Amino acid sequence: LLALDERVGTYTSPHLQDVRERFRVDGRPLAVDELLAGLDALGPHIERVEQATGEMVTFFEASTALCLWAFARARVDTGVIEVGMGGRWDATNVVDGRVAVVGQVQLDHPQLGSTIGEIAWEKAGIIKDGATVISANHDAAPARVIADEVAQRGATLRLLDRDFGVVGRTLTPNGQRVVLRGLDARTYTADLPLHGAHQAVNAACALAAVQAHHAEPLDPSAVRAAFARVRSPGRLELFSSDGVPVLLDGAHNPAAAVTLARTLQELHGNRRRVLVLGIMSDKDIPTMVHIFGSAADEVVVTAASFPRAASIDRLREACQAAGVTVAASVEHVGDAIRV
Repeated sequence: LLALDERVGTYTSPHLQDVRERFRVDGRPLAVDELLAGLDALGPHIERVEQATGEMVTFFEASTALCLWAFARARVDTGVIEVGMGGRWDATNVVDGRVAVVGQVQLDHPQLGSTIGEIAWEKAGIIKDGATVISANHDAAPARVIADEVAQRGATLRLLDRDFGVVGRTLTPNGQRVVLRGLDARTYTADLPLHGAHQAVNAACALAAVQAHHAEPLDPSAVRAAFARVRSPGRLELFSSDGVPVLLDGAHNPAAAVTLARTLQELHGNRRRVLVLGIMSDKDIPTMVHIFGSAADEVVVTAASFPRAASIDRLREACQAAGVTVAASVEHVGDAIRV
């Protein structure tokens, strides 16, 4: 959208280092004074809601209100808004989205449901009347749920590998060269500075979403320029290349763990790999440890300085149960990386 000279607001979560990462206008995080101005403007409204309901407004609800305040103030042409969790009852679902993108639905947050179909129902709740839906779901359960919601809403379904998709991909030193088929049946070639087949699928969904939103044909040079500057911190991010490459990835469910293991094999199939592993306590630790263990020659367990982090002892026990050898247990993440 930026490559098409639109004024774009972006709302994503979580942030990695600075809360202002969540709120961007034309790619730039909100300035500190803008953040404070937004909180000052919203404060009285949040207090009134809390008094009326007897409940605290959550951090994410307040963040979403701040996002919309910032977008209105900046007079953005288009807002790109990422759902926090689920969809149907998510705070972001107050937005009347003309385009809804539903990536591959996987089991993750147990509070959303115990089956793929139940979670897909929550995700499909973002579909609005008459919207265009970009879906990467082929498996029967999520595909059926999404198709049903599309029909009920009078929306239009655009499906990966049927209406758009990835034609080809080749590895490059900084990521991959992708050939994408758009909704217009044309092919677009671009250098994508991200690793993994899953990121090629994400790129195809992004291209289709912009085409669904933007009435005019896309200039292939604009598509190339747009993908060339894509960044995704914390997703197979090259954290350090001084001597031994250190990759940082935030995979936090079994599906993401499988994707990470496959991508590491693709990138470094014959190299020795040491995995520094920390997992939140509410995740599927046994399954993830088994998957991660198969992708590493050695595992170093650690724990983030965060209340939800699983203890080192728990991770070590899970590794032992999965037959994964633990080379070291280190309390602090920084020290664990240096091991």
